[in-house]
Amino acid sequence: PETRSSRCAILEGSAGRTPPAVTPADVAAEYQANAAQYAANESRRFTQVIAGSRDVANRVVAAARGGQTLSAAASASGLTAGPVNAESEAQYASATNPALATAAFDGASGAIIGPVQVPLGWAVVKIDGIDSRPARTLAQATPELTQTLMVRKRQEAMVDLFNSVQDDMNGGASVTEVAAAHGLR
Repeated sequence: PETRSSRCAILEGSAGRTPPAVTPADVAAEYQANAAQYAANESRRFTQVIAGSRDVANRVVAAARGGQTLSAAASASGLTAGPVNAESEAQYASATNPALATAAFDGASGAIIGPVQVPLGWAVVKIDGIDSRPARTLAQATPELTQTLMVRKRQEAMVDLFNSVQDDMNGGASVTEVAAAHGLR
């Protein structure tokens, strides 16, 4: 009967190479590379109605400013109001147009904006809420960035170890030789 044997070496995160430590320069570079993530941000929640004509939009605005909810005012004109979440003025502008986005991001919570002409007709918007997130300094973001960089460096060290083992095996080294060379078990 045939007899086969196999040998293996276990590659694990603690084997072989210790990833380099995260330095303050690494953290600062990561902070700069992702500056937008740590900048101040303001998102808004709207209720929006698109009317086919300016006259209909004016009726919706008059009813909403007269005390009706925007949904009720839209419904009275045969329209439907829907919720919109805008992560930024630029994002909302790309979905509607710059004039409406500017007006909607300049208005106060509860304000009725419009009518403003958009590609599909005339928009009327009620500002339902404003969510502001202050900017985070490098010092405030350092714990999060350090953790992210530690995980990334561990993953990179594991990939480097795997590639090195693979290169040695492709070069003709035995499993025993590779395991000894890289401190594997």
